[in-house]
Amino acid sequence: MQGATSTLRERGRGAAEDLASEPLGLLAGLAVLAVCVGADIALDHEAAAIVGTYVAAPFITALLAGPVATAAVGVLAVAAAVASGGWNMNTGDADQLVRIGVIVAGTLFAVAGSWYRARSRGRSERMALLDAVGAVADGSLPLGETLQRVTEVIAPGFADICIVDAVHEGKVTRIATRAGGRPDAEEIEERIRHRPPTLPYWLVNVDRAWREIPRWWPRMRDEELRRMAHSPEDLEFLRSLGIRSSIVTPIRARNRNLGTLTVIAAWSGTSYGSDDVRFAQILAGRIGLALDNAGLFSDLESIERRMDTVMSILDEAVVIHGADGELVFANPAAAQTLGYETSEEAISTPAARIRERYAIRDEAGNEVGAEALAGRRARSEAPAAPRTLRIIDRASGHERWMRTKAQGIRGTSGEILYTVTAIEDVTDVKRAEFTHRLLGRTGELLSDADDYRRTLERVPQLLVPEFADCCSIEMPRDDGTLELVALSHRDPERLLLLRQVRERFPISADADTPLGHALRHGEAELVTVDDSRLREVSTDPEHLEALREMRIGSVIVAPMLAGGEIVAALTLINHEGSRIFDTDDLATSVEVARRAALAIENARIADERVRVADALQRELLPPSLPRMPGWEVATMYEPAGEINEVGGDFYEVFPVEEGWAVVLGDVSGKGAAAAALTAEARHTIRTAGSLSGDPRRGLYLLDENLRGRDDAALCSIALLILPGPGSESSEVSVYLAGHPHPLLLREGSAEAVGEPGPLLGVVDDPAWLPAKVAIEPGDQLVLYTDGVIEARGAHGERFGTDRLRRGLVGCESPELAVDRVRTALASFGARAREDDAALVAIRRGLPPAPRLRAEPRRRVEAASHRS
Repeated sequence: MQGATSTLRERGRGAAEDLASEPLGLLAGLAVLAVCVGADIALDHEAAAIVGTYVAAPFITALLAGPVATAAVGVLAVAAAVASGGWNMNTGDADQLVRIGVIVAGTLFAVAGSWYRARSRGRSERMALLDAVGAVADGSLPLGETLQRVTEVIAPGFADICIVDAVHEGKVTRIATRAGGRPDAEEIEERIRHRPPTLPYWLVNVDRAWREIPRWWPRMRDEELRRMAHSPEDLEFLRSLGIRSSIVTPIRARNRNLGTLTVIAAWSGTSYGSDDVRFAQILAGRIGLALDNAGLFSDLESIERRMDTVMSILDEAVVIHGADGELVFANPAAAQTLGYETSEEAISTPAARIRERYAIRDEAGNEVGAEALAGRRARSEAPAAPRTLRIIDRASGHERWMRTKAQGIRGTSGEILYTVTAIEDVTDVKRAEFTHRLLGRTGELLSDADDYRRTLERVPQLLVPEFADCCSIEMPRDDGTLELVALSHRDPERLLLLRQVRERFPISADADTPLGHALRHGEAELVTVDDSRLREVSTDPEHLEALREMRIGSVIVAPMLAGGEIVAALTLINHEGSRIFDTDDLATSVEVARRAALAIENARIADERVRVADALQRELLPPSLPRMPGWEVATMYEPAGEINEVGGDFYEVFPVEEGWAVVLGDVSGKGAAAAALTAEARHTIRTAGSLSGDPRRGLYLLDENLRGRDDAALCSIALLILPGPGSESSEVSVYLAGHPHPLLLREGSAEAVGEPGPLLGVVDDPAWLPAKVAIEPGDQLVLYTDGVIEARGAHGERFGTDRLRRGLVGCESPELAVDRVRTALASFGARAREDDAALVAIRRGLPPAPRLRAEPRRRVEAASHRS
């Protein structure tokens, strides 16, 4: 009963859809019927015979619409004729009954005529469709163009969507798709083209006895769509098409199934009947003839036999994947590469199982997935560029390096049907290449080592993820525990877990572990980890459980020796699923640890040198300048280089009999030798000048000392003797021993002052004559070394004296003069200088303002001023 009700409901829905699909004929018939009924009512019973004209309505409908619409109008005409007895006052009369009989007969005749006309028209259209398919399927066109033209004829002529699938040995390949009648037809085509086919099982298994039977869905129900869908998203896509009816019929030629033809009625509003099924079979036969004429399957078995023979003798592994990613071919070399005994075993293994078996990474050690080995890159590139992969067998932990080349095979519509991948084993070459590159990078680290801690942090980054999953460096503390000074891991989550385990369970250098053994005895060790080894190194059950969660597969521990001492230990970890370390990895790790230890030791020494140089520099420069009443002083010192800050420039201020001595010097050389010479020059001039009261004695004494040295030692000096606060003189004595001329800043100008004299340590009887320079309040003298004017810009030009003068013009204070020079050097783009740059700016203070006498009930603050 329920099935009959469903059938009636389906038929009623179909009739309603047929009426909606023929609105013009239906409306015309109803209009004619309405006119006839209106005329009959207007004329009243005087013209009862006009009722017979009602029969014109179904005839008009039959000319413009199908049998369903004609029958509907006829029923309405009969009903109107029966009802006319009410306004014609002849209900039950013999004449009325005759008229009703005439209308019923006319309606039946009109329906029959409409059905015959529609059938004849449909046959004509289908004959034309068959003629068009036959014209294309004569074998004169290539296969791709044949399929394209055939599907263009069928959709939208007979279907909204037309699909042709090839079936061979149980494999289904979509070879043609066409959709028509919608603005987004091309998008639908593309989606269906890449959608895995859903065919009845008896059409895929061509050995079935009923392989010739088509599959017909007169009305497509939602449960059928759910059965066809591959995923919830696919189900939504099928629903969005609005499929009403569908036919899947086999394509046959020479008594064998070549594939299937699928026609779908959707947005056009039509549904397929039994005649349509027979017509679809005829179409499929024509398509089979076209495919056979095009030679798609005629020699396929012979081609496969020839291909198997050629591939079997190749040493290079070759695999072919279908559009769904499944393996469809593997020669014997490929089967052995994948770990199978025969090609048949490899092909029969699902791709998902192969993906689970292997971990595939790129050359840098990053996970790329099994799709890289399956040639999926060739789906968007033709041909795909060669790629080197690291393939790890998760079961054994063995790693091989493979070089793959992939090429896609496109179908008639441009889609990728297969991808062919050639695989070459390059393990020996790549491992040797990787080892050399790794050691080379470690050598670069050695040459660039300048910071102790930063060098430690960079070592694990060299090894992860290319060489190991995890790398750490441990250094022993004074209390016997180990400090984790550097750690790197490919997985941030596991990195956090490792840190937590180390914090909760500290490691002792005296423990009986591979790490403790390496630190005590200086011997490297390779360990394949199992549960018994975890029990040996764990300190308690909680520690054991934490180690188990880390899933460690293999470990290498290598001591880091420098200068005959063990400074740290390098630990490398590979987890389960990654490759197992071997003896070659152990040898590489030992060498990396040795080079890294040397780099770390060099960085530590360089760091110590920097601290020593910094301390020495602070000692060579006066901590602060003494307060000189009547004078203002500001200094600048910019050392050359970035690491060794000990240079040859120095300055000094100390009291003498005449007032104050200001010295700015520059010794030759850099580093420790320059530091020693700087200390000698600075302290000789200061001591001699302080003891004798005449700083010029310091010049002569230093010159004598320099000339008495075995090595070449030169020094330039600018010496100023400033009058003291009680002196009535306003003159400054300027002595120059091979030094650049100081600049006098006065009233918006900058003039060079002083008489040139020889360098110290050059001539036997040197003479330095003073230049007397009158200094008025507000005037400044600027002393500088040649490192200021010889600084090079970005394009190689010198800073120069002229640029220095222009920058100093208008400076009102020594602090401003120093700031201007420092800013000018920076904006000049001075590169790392070849020489130190020092500058001393001295300004004579303004006289104190006169103090005003206080008036009653009023206080006047004295103006503040510098001493």
